[in-house]
Amino acid sequence: MKTVQAEINRNGVVTLLERVKIKRKSRAKLIIYDEASDASGNVGNAAELLALMRSKPLPAEAAIDAKEMEHQIEEARNSWD
Repeated sequence: MKTVQAEINRNGVVTLLERVKIKRKSRAKLIIYDEASDASGNVGNAAELLALMRSKPLPAEAAIDAKEMEHQIEEARNSWD
């Protein structure tokens, strides 16, 4: 089984975003993601998100060490019961 990225337009036409080599006719499953968009209908991208995160770093006092992080995770897990 292989995973490849594709786009589907409003008319239902699927375009693969990478080359796929297959030895024989094969079946495929298409998963359509309902991506969030802004009011203009434009979808953001990872590069924009990373740029935003870099432009507004967390203050040093917000950082926790690995031990404290594990403690918080364990506390959250135990609260589910």
